[in-house]
Amino acid sequence: MKFKNAESLQTVVQDVRLSDVGRGRNRARINSLFNGDQPYTSQEAEENNIGTNVNFLEATNIAHGARAMYDRGFVDLEKFFDVTVDYGPIHKRGDWGQYITTWINRYLRRTPAYRDLQTQKFADVVLHGPGMAAWARQDHILPRFAPVCEILFPNRTLRDMTNLSYFQIYREMTAAELTKMATGPVRKGWNMRLVEQLIREKNNEKMESGSQGQDWMFPEKLAEDIKADSGSYTNSSVPKIRTWDVYFLNDDDNPQWNRRIVVADESGDSTLANSEYLFDPGNKSYGTDYKRLFSSNYADGCNVAPFRWHSMRSLGFLLYATAHLANRLRCRVFDAAFRETLTLFRNVGEGDRDRLQLIDLHDYGVIPEGLNMVTAAERNQVNVPLLSAVQNQARQLMSENSAHFSHDIDDGTNRGDKTATQIIAESQASNALVGAMLSHAHAQEVYQDLEICRRLCTSPHPDAKRFRNTMMSLGVPSEILNVEMWDVARVREIGNGHKVMQMAQADKLMQAYPLFDPQAQRKILRLFTSATVDDPRQADALVPMEDEVSSTEEKASLAWGSLIDGKPVSLGKFVNRMQYIQVTLKNLALEMNQIDQSNEVPDMRRIMGLANVIQHTMDIVTTLQDDPGAGSQIKVFSDILAQAMNRVEKLAADYQKEQQDQGNPGMSAQDQAKIQAMLITAQTKAKVAEASAAQKRDHKEIAFQNDQRRKEAALQADIAAKDAETSSSILRDNLTAALTPKPKSPK
Repeated sequence: MKFKNAESLQTVVQDVRLSDVGRGRNRARINSLFNGDQPYTSQEAEENNIGTNVNFLEATNIAHGARAMYDRGFVDLEKFFDVTVDYGPIHKRGDWGQYITTWINRYLRRTPAYRDLQTQKFADVVLHGPGMAAWARQDHILPRFAPVCEILFPNRTLRDMTNLSYFQIYREMTAAELTKMATGPVRKGWNMRLVEQLIREKNNEKMESGSQGQDWMFPEKLAEDIKADSGSYTNSSVPKIRTWDVYFLNDDDNPQWNRRIVVADESGDSTLANSEYLFDPGNKSYGTDYKRLFSSNYADGCNVAPFRWHSMRSLGFLLYATAHLANRLRCRVFDAAFRETLTLFRNVGEGDRDRLQLIDLHDYGVIPEGLNMVTAAERNQVNVPLLSAVQNQARQLMSENSAHFSHDIDDGTNRGDKTATQIIAESQASNALVGAMLSHAHAQEVYQDLEICRRLCTSPHPDAKRFRNTMMSLGVPSEILNVEMWDVARVREIGNGHKVMQMAQADKLMQAYPLFDPQAQRKILRLFTSATVDDPRQADALVPMEDEVSSTEEKASLAWGSLIDGKPVSLGKFVNRMQYIQVTLKNLALEMNQIDQSNEVPDMRRIMGLANVIQHTMDIVTTLQDDPGAGSQIKVFSDILAQAMNRVEKLAADYQKEQQDQGNPGMSAQDQAKIQAMLITAQTKAKVAEASAAQKRDHKEIAFQNDQRRKEAALQADIAAKDAETSSSILRDNLTAALTPKPKSPK
């Protein structure tokens, strides 16, 4: 996509804007209903003699319930997402992922702008379907909320954005904000002549209100005034400079996103504003993926595929007609109720009216002759059962359309308390759609999370620099600070944010509480506490999830008894090998110390058990060969086990000598051969593991050296090419000068 000039881009901008006018009117109607505006206009109420004109806020309350569900699922969390590292030494990945996860989640929790962004975004999701956020600058970490009316896409844009090649964002700036952007670090591309003209025009508007003098005649003075007194140029009364920030894919073989900014001049008076770009950075690339420019989330109730962006059907759309009708009907019902409270009399003649009076006899009254009251049998009777049925039907329709987002509307027909099973069954029925919508919302939210993480790893923003410095101080290598090596997963609470479903599931788990193992019981208790108090921090204080001993440490401690008894031990694939070896070696060192302190030679069974421990541990050490970062640890473990082997050999020799001194035959040849075989096997595996680790280190070093040589050769070739180009240019200039005839000097 290319644009010849600013005028051609302005044409596309206006076409996209005008195509959204009709949709904007529909969104305004939805906003009006959910904001609590009256169902009848003043003109309608007067023409139809309507006395009650009230919005009864049923739709508003449903929207609040839906927003609360999204807040519980995306905002009111102790941890927003988990980061796991899938590169580097296996035994280091867990710690690195924990450091990164803790820092980023704490940063987001402590940033009010992030919470406001999420709450506003999902408020738009509830009312209109899409919720948008966009990054205004490449160095910003967090995006800003963009109302659905301010970020526009061409017609027929698909919901998954696979055919997106153009979009525009409406932005308003004060003179101070525009000056800051145009004179900031990114100055290239700004049309300073147009910037000064816009500032003069807005200053003229302000001057007409009597707040400024003639500084607009001196742009440099005006710029200094803005810097010195920016407050008066940024308040709500200052005229705003309205712009369209346009992004489009260029026509290169590898399409990149380009950017232009044009003035949103509705009056058409400013010729310069319509004919020139306000910002034109040329072919500067803003990435190849739109997810680096904006993020979106949505709840779409549309059933017609292919799903298009402008065909989304939100909760606001689903409820609008029914809720609007219910408000009007209820207003009519109240009008009828007010009419029923009136006391009606028949009309009487003029002469009789003068004689009408009420004789007050305390608790009795006498109506004079000529005045007749209209009895109940003669009055128009409102069909109360019909009205009640229609009202209940309207409630039921709203309930069916919103049950996926909120609690059922109580129509007074519920009998008795429901069991947890009944609640789960009803919640499951109403949760079918919301479960799919929230699963999709979690999947969509990951793209925003990834972009925030990427900017923390690359942006020059002070917060991003602080993140990188903190991670490196904790031992996370700089090459790991790359989202391509991360897996980001959203944290999901039980119930998917649906409070009734959350409580029902927690109650059901508590009923089966005794059937779970202790570790699972503690997790279930914490889930139940969190669902009850609705506060993750308080739940963590009441039921902390800090485990004193990991499952690997527990398995290593339990395996020691079998190993020292000479029995084999098998390990599952989920055991942390590095931690298991460390615990086993620690127990081995304690065993050796106990032997030394006893000053007694252990029996043959214990010696064979020590040999079994060494052989088993060496088997586990050899499994670390596949980890490229475990070479140094393999060497340390092998050295410790080699020393242990020497100790066991000496203990076996001491035992044999002691038995012979006592006249006993001592250790049998079979047992001696068995111990020797076990130790020799362990020694062999240790040497193989060390050699393999050393070989991998050598290969890594060779690969590094080869890479450095390639880079150096490429640099030398580049320098030689530039030297040759310079020499050719000089030779060409010299030949041109020599062959060009010189003008003859006048005689």
